[in-house]
Amino acid sequence: MPSYGNAMPLQTEAGSTTWAQLRELWLEAEQLLEDSDVCRRLTALTSLETALQKAVGLIHMLRNEQAPIHRLPPEIMTRIFSLVRRSCDDPALTHQEWSFPIYDDRKLHPLLLVCRRWRELTLNTPLLWSHVMSQPGIDDSYLARSASMPLTVYISRDINMWTTPLPHTGGSFSHSSSPSSFYKTLKSFGKVHSRVRELYVNFRSSGVPPYIPGFLATFGAGPLEHCSIEYPNSTDGPVMQYYSVPDPVPRLRLFAGGWGNTGGEKLRSLALSAVPFLPSNRFPSLKTFSLSKSTSMSNRSEENTKTWGLGDLVDFLSGSPMLEELSIRNVQLELRRLPSSRNTTVTLNHLRRFVLETPHYLPMHGATLALSLIAYPINCHVFLTTFLAVRHGTVDQLLMLLPYREQYTRLRIGAVNWNDGSSMLQFIPASRCGSLSIGLLVRIALPHQAYNQDADPQRELRALFGTAYPWCGAIEELWLELAEEDYCEGIRCVLGRFQGLRRLVVCQPCWVNPGGCYARIDDALRLLRPARNGTVACPSLETLCINIPAYSKDVEAVRQVIWSRAESYPVRRLVVGYSPVLELEVLAELFALGEIVEEFVCEELPPVGRETVPSDWLLSIPKVFEDGAFHADWPKWDKSIGLN
Repeated sequence: MPSYGNAMPLQTEAGSTTWAQLRELWLEAEQLLEDSDVCRRLTALTSLETALQKAVGLIHMLRNEQAPIHRLPPEIMTRIFSLVRRSCDDPALTHQEWSFPIYDDRKLHPLLLVCRRWRELTLNTPLLWSHVMSQPGIDDSYLARSASMPLTVYISRDINMWTTPLPHTGGSFSHSSSPSSFYKTLKSFGKVHSRVRELYVNFRSSGVPPYIPGFLATFGAGPLEHCSIEYPNSTDGPVMQYYSVPDPVPRLRLFAGGWGNTGGEKLRSLALSAVPFLPSNRFPSLKTFSLSKSTSMSNRSEENTKTWGLGDLVDFLSGSPMLEELSIRNVQLELRRLPSSRNTTVTLNHLRRFVLETPHYLPMHGATLALSLIAYPINCHVFLTTFLAVRHGTVDQLLMLLPYREQYTRLRIGAVNWNDGSSMLQFIPASRCGSLSIGLLVRIALPHQAYNQDADPQRELRALFGTAYPWCGAIEELWLELAEEDYCEGIRCVLGRFQGLRRLVVCQPCWVNPGGCYARIDDALRLLRPARNGTVACPSLETLCINIPAYSKDVEAVRQVIWSRAESYPVRRLVVGYSPVLELEVLAELFALGEIVEEFVCEELPPVGRETVPSDWLLSIPKVFEDGAFHADWPKWDKSIGLN
């Protein structure tokens, strides 16, 4: 556009003013046209930039699609993502025998920031979000990720206050950890109660908010199958208490919320640890129940505090007639109120496993109370633990307390555990229906006493078998699984008490610590040889089973036992399991033993490790069980006193 800035000026005053106005208008118009041209160019540049960005995104997408990880089908990717969730099983859980896996869904949050495909796949897989923990940021939209999947909910104040929050849905961070935020999280859990299958409430190391009992009472638990509730206990160490402790109630009705819900009618397992109340519900489908750490009545005076009594325990157990597994551990039953004349006993006809662990300083009274209140069938496996071996007649007293006076013909003496100073006796009756296991403490300090560093497990074992009790004469099969340092004195003080013994199993330690004792078994087996005066231990012995570990240098001790008893007290059957790494000379001596017995079973044992159970060598030889002389029906209790 041409410029008129240098045109001839008008001669009149009015013309000069008009010219000035026109000149300003032309300049303004010229500037507007120039700006318009720049805007069009900027718009074009912006469009070009957007197109280039899209092109770069498409290029990256094409490259990502060619990556090996993106060639996997969605179902495999989902499986990989599920492994990202770390199991957060509580290591201090007091009922590990009935624990269920809990996965930390917070580990999934970084996957949302990798790429769009991973984000969409993660968010659109409800199964990945079926385990939820009470972390900051949990709300209705977060719970909607699991769609209609059954939920596992883990509620703990520790997670909410001390765990660093991870990115939420939009990549932002939630720092809210106030009590109000925790309460809102509980309200969100309450809205999805119809999908909760497993509920874990853990306040072991923190104070219990006063609204938790109300939450448990009103939580709708129609489909709930597994539940664990743990309160703080003084035996767990100092507790970070943020709330005043309300007065406990002896009985509390749980899970009463929800339309038409009667309160946990589908509940299959329940674990209560240090909980001050017992549920007043009836749980007709309950299969497993664990009650632990109810060791003290209250910090307040007893007359001002209502606590559940033995009658309440009987009433609760009566509401679960299908109960199969019962564990009562570290509960001071002797301090509880005795039951009234109406509720004195409960019969659990389906009970298969019964664990009773009482405080070691007063165990017999607690065992007497429990066995007088709870009746179980003859085929139940019973574990009574924390009894002191130093007290004479402990086993005899316990056998007299049992409701079934069936004669026990099989005995298994477990190794002395130097970590916790415990040993175990297991009895099986002649009918092989059920079993009785007794845990014995041999290295422990009584209340108000210093720890005894000079405790002698062998001395305690000798005290346990210091008298030939009537039950000793009924034992026909004895399994010995002592530790590497216990065989010399241990067998000597045991074998002399079993005059009716016909089958003996000696399980030498498969793994010996460096510098350990290897030849103690030789001295121990000498007791089976006749003495000069003609007496002999186990005169009715017919079968001897023994394993030969890798460190054995010869089998002379076994050969001497067979030869010395051949004339008057013959051992007719010898079962040997040997290590595959024995020296050839030892193997030659071993196979030669078959010439001096009527029946000889010799099998190579599989490789062993530090955790190998000594008796497993015999159970791995199938020929031993063909004629019915031995049976692999010993109950195996795990580390948390649970039956496998």
